[in-house]
Amino acid sequence: MIHGGFSAQGKMDLVIITKKMNSAEYKEVLGLSLIPYLEEYDDMELKFQQENAPIHVSGETLEWFEEHGVDIFDHPSCSPDLNPMENLWRILVREVYANNRQYDDVETSQNAIFEAWDNINDETLQNLADSMKNRVYQVIERGGGVTDY
Repeated sequence: MIHGGFSAQGKMDLVIITKKMNSAEYKEVLGLSLIPYLEEYDDMELKFQQENAPIHVSGETLEWFEEHGVDIFDHPSCSPDLNPMENLWRILVREVYANNRQYDDVETSQNAIFEAWDNINDETLQNLADSMKNRVYQVIERGGGVTDY
């Protein structure tokens, strides 16, 4: 599993996750990736968007966000259409496995993931960030139904 994130300004560092996480471990990952990213862009008003997995919305995690001044983008459960990160993961997977590429070991696979992540360009990030207005509009317009995203 991999943890990553982005905004129109750039990408967070990827963090490789080798086991099923609990809230405490999730907070550690956020400390490694999210906090440095937010510090880099502290002059901007950024909202963090995540899935509604139990470790993401546990009281312990929500308290951590509050303590660290992280503003959360609140959205309904089971709404992948609102999360442009899902689109970025698909872009990453297509690049990593382009031309039916296969990997002989974990290290080679991870290196390919990091290389593909580094190669995602700013225009792609900007387009995904800009899509949020339309995503929200379509979710509302379609009563929470499936969108074009």
